[in-house]
Amino acid sequence: LLSYFGQGSIGDWSAIFLSEEYDTSPFFSVFGLAGFNLCLCCGTFFSDFFVIRWGRNRLLILAGIVSATGLLMVSFSPYLNHRTGSLVLAVAGFSVFGLGNSVVPPSVISIAGSAATGMNPNEAIALVSSAGYIGIMIGPALLGALSGVCGGLQWSFLIVAVLMVLITIVTKLLSIQDHSDFATRRPTNLTAPVSDRFANSYNNSMSSSHSSYSANSNGGSLGNGYGGGFFSGKRGQHQQFYSPSEEVGA
Repeated sequence: LLSYFGQGSIGDWSAIFLSEEYDTSPFFSVFGLAGFNLCLCCGTFFSDFFVIRWGRNRLLILAGIVSATGLLMVSFSPYLNHRTGSLVLAVAGFSVFGLGNSVVPPSVISIAGSAATGMNPNEAIALVSSAGYIGIMIGPALLGALSGVCGGLQWSFLIVAVLMVLITIVTKLLSIQDHSDFATRRPTNLTAPVSDRFANSYNNSMSSSHSSYSANSNGGSLGNGYGGGFFSGKRGQHQQFYSPSEEVGA
């Protein structure tokens, strides 16, 4: 909910902020939104890589800090004396916010699907997604109302930054565990040549099949070197379809 609240707010108000604060043209006003969406897309795409590298718990803690840092950059950008530098700092802040916020929704949805207790995983994912979309809908409206109360969008962005810090705090308090540890499920022999891995896989498969065959065997034999094992346990049943004596007679 907090993550989608921030996404909806920045998605709707970033261009308006740049236009009002820096009197930019419509072309330059969308730079903040473009940077935000670009980093949001890239971060979401590589979120699994980040989970493998740092773990989901640490990743969510960092996500809240990075998101809040991006909004602080936006809020204090007007205080730079250089207009171009101030504009660049604001666009960079929106981009940093998008990067930090991008990993939160996929991580939370994954946790809901794998760690839900007493609830069907599909229902848990639907519940989390519904809460997120509620944040997208109410976020822009509340941010606009807060900007009128706080005296401008730059101060209302600070409130969103506080909400991003809450993501870090909640993750720290709940000590969210990674219930889908990709690192432990990856094959350990990926450095071996493909031919060797195929040979090892084939040998393991044949060994398992042989062990299963031997487990069903009671040491008997159909005679004349045929069968044994599985067939000897069901000799009467299989002889009606196949008999060594019939083959010899033929």
